[in-house]
Amino acid sequence: MGHFVRNPISANQSFDNHFSFEEKFKQMIQLVMDLSNATSPEHPKYAEVQLLKTSAENAAYCYSRLASLKKRLTQAQGVPQAKGL
Repeated sequence: MGHFVRNPISANQSFDNHFSFEEKFKQMIQLVMDLSNATSPEHPKYAEVQLLKTSAENAAYCYSRLASLKKRLTQAQGVPQAKGL
């Protein structure tokens, strides 16, 4: 599976600004739910719906991991590291 980066985060972009796509993410999930009636392989949109579902699952995983990392980074700010690390 390919890895696509459309807008890589530059050093001067904030995490929140770059990842403010939550509303679009919710719209994508709603689209997948709306199209989920194409459950039969004979349905003309079946392959497209399966691809959308997989993309939505991958996006949900990535978003949750990024949110977790952001939380960990926020918690770590201001906490001195042990010497030698």
